[in-house]
Amino acid sequence: GPCAPEGIPPSPPPSPAGTGGAVVALEVVTYNLYWWNVGQNNRWGALYATIEGQAFDLIGFQECEDVSTVISNVPRMSGRFDSFAPT
Repeated sequence: GPCAPEGIPPSPPPSPAGTGGAVVALEVVTYNLYWWNVGQNNRWGALYATIEGQAFDLIGFQECEDVSTVISNVPRMSGRFDSFAPT
């Protein structure tokens, strides 16, 4: 899209409906975890339960110090999701 990183060409626009292209439904969720606050108040169980209760195919985290900990403690994510963190 228009915000592609420098040196990477933008993605082409999606095909208009009716041109024979496959239609894919994708549920995307983003969370600001406030990692420091969750840790300070020991709210890990509430965090994991909130994420567990959401429907999504792709999830993004902000203010998260350890994505693998979240993945391993949310039952429907454990063993099914991979993570990527920019360096």
